[in-house]
Amino acid sequence: MPSNREISKLFSLYAELLLLHQKDERLAALLSGASYRLRNLDEQIVELNTSELSKLFRPEIISIIRQLKVTSTIEPLDELIQLTPQGLFEMMRIKGLGGKKLSVLWKTAGIDSIDALLQACKNDTISKIAGFGAKTQKNIITAIEAYRSNEKRFHYASVADIANRLVQALQKIFKTKYISL
Repeated sequence: MPSNREISKLFSLYAELLLLHQKDERLAALLSGASYRLRNLDEQIVELNTSELSKLFRPEIISIIRQLKVTSTIEPLDELIQLTPQGLFEMMRIKGLGGKKLSVLWKTAGIDSIDALLQACKNDTISKIAGFGAKTQKNIITAIEAYRSNEKRFHYASVADIANRLVQALQKIFKTKYISL
């Protein structure tokens, strides 16, 4: 079963994709709130019963959690992933670009990759799209450059679990506690 952190990431992705595909904004907001709550929850969400879940989440979120428990997947999320061009997933990592802005860029300008977005910004195309201006265009260029300069780096939180398991494995192999991060 997935951990709270993994479920939180799934909920965040689901919320972004709902906004990107201009689907259910209310559910996207509920998923974002649930994702935040999950990150701060001590108990594993998959181990809670329905009455405990109802104290924490709305019925729509409980339904998604139940589906995740039973099928180990969220079917509507899988469908949205299939409908989304691969380049948009990378574009979601750009600071300042959420589902709504990405939707506008994708559907009105046909931009579906970071390279196309950077080129459009440099050609001064983005500032002509409603909801985007010269400042936003400049911020996008800065964010893309920052993203590209940090591509080979990892956030500690994303590798901490793996690193700790590696240390434990090395401690067992070499029968010493003198191995640490």
